[in-house]
Amino acid sequence: MDIDTLKYLIDHIFLPLKLPQSDDQNIDKDLAICDRVIACGRDFQQLLPACRTSTWDLILTMIERLRDVLSSKTLNENKLLGWMKDLKSGGMHRFWGLLRHNIDGDLDVLVIPIRTQNACVIIRKVVGHVIFESFEVDPPNATILGTVGRLIRCFPEYSCSRRNWDGSFLSARTHHISREH
Repeated sequence: MDIDTLKYLIDHIFLPLKLPQSDDQNIDKDLAICDRVIACGRDFQQLLPACRTSTWDLILTMIERLRDVLSSKTLNENKLLGWMKDLKSGGMHRFWGLLRHNIDGDLDVLVIPIRTQNACVIIRKVVGHVIFESFEVDPPNATILGTVGRLIRCFPEYSCSRRNWDGSFLSARTHHISREH
């Protein structure tokens, strides 16, 4: 790993957020962060008792899919459609329950950055419906500079659910998301 990438990792993982003098966003370095998190997650998973490794399989799958999305300039609509069709019920509440307690069960969470909108969409499936949650990734500069003290943000900002999880709805959603990516 070169020194610039190492500095980027340290700045974006360990140090408190500060206003950069210029835009330092770099997709290769963001992928390096994902790779590091995945590698550390796998190392950590090896230390866990067998009953807890399935939870980390779910977390690593979510991060690997995020890395896959970040690594391409365009989002593969067919790949996204496949991921959405294969979503297992549970969602974030079940996800956090799995982390805190030894709860058995499968679930999936998709995290899809929408670069053109400075946003991110979280997609999860719960019994009977699918939930789409979104949030703004970076607040506008005017908000940052105009805030005295701490900038308080809530995640997700918006949420909607849909009961009918049929093929036409899935195709329309994946087409829209992949076009916006």
